[in-house]
Amino acid sequence: MKKTGLFFAISLFTALALTAQQTEIIAHRGASAYAPENTMGSFFLAWELEADSVEGDFFLTRDRKVVCIHDSNTLRTAGILRKVKETDYADLLKLDVGRGKGDLWQGQTIPLLSEMLDALPDGKKLIIEIKDDSHIVPFVADEVKASGKKLNDIRIISFKPDVIETAEKLMPGIETVLLGFMLSGRQSERLIDTAKRIGTDGISLCKSLLIDQEFKQKVNQAGLSLHIWTINRTGDGRRYMELGVASISTNKPDVMIRLKKEKRLIPKIRKSEEARAAYLSPAPVNNPES
Repeated sequence: MKKTGLFFAISLFTALALTAQQTEIIAHRGASAYAPENTMGSFFLAWELEADSVEGDFFLTRDRKVVCIHDSNTLRTAGILRKVKETDYADLLKLDVGRGKGDLWQGQTIPLLSEMLDALPDGKKLIIEIKDDSHIVPFVADEVKASGKKLNDIRIISFKPDVIETAEKLMPGIETVLLGFMLSGRQSERLIDTAKRIGTDGISLCKSLLIDQEFKQKVNQAGLSLHIWTINRTGDGRRYMELGVASISTNKPDVMIRLKKEKRLIPKIRKSEEARAAYLSPAPVNNPES
């Protein structure tokens, strides 16, 4: 019996390790803890740090170019105010969005979606978060088609259900994920219902103590995958990997990749003397006379 219990514990360690190894590690805006967000430098650094995927945010310029930038204007990243939708790409290209991370990154510019698609390494995935309204989706679809990339190399994500619906219609077969927050159980139920209604493949939530095995099971039973953002601490990463979420977005892909590679991903269990004895002692011999 003692050995059976210990075998079960070892099997649990193994099962959880395998579950964690299946979790996709997404570099959020590239390796944005170390490099200027949403730049080619940040994305290339993420690949060097062995991220499974990179995520970027996208808006449409005045001259209908799909550009990678998180905000609807350039003030935070470039220090100069330009509204993306009111500016041609040639003018946005003049802005330095790298100097905020130090001299090493000076001269980094706002990239095009087409540049990111061209640079995508084999076996890696690009996560396209559409910050703009649904009018951008046809232009995104055109860029994806022109790139020649396989649909399973790309995922479309958005907080906006109509964006997801439009992406599903214009790019049938592409993976889509609806973003949201989980502040209460009722809110999560609404998000799951919305995801099912619009036909998306999964939901992606900000980290929350409400996200547990029971909730994950509910999401999976609804036919949806569960993704989590933005996780930078080892303890949080371990918890969600053990939970078996489909992906974790992080500003520190090196930290999460290192965690993913660990052989044991659950907290160490203090072994009792009894457990040690059960493991080290010979198996009991059945006495037919007893």
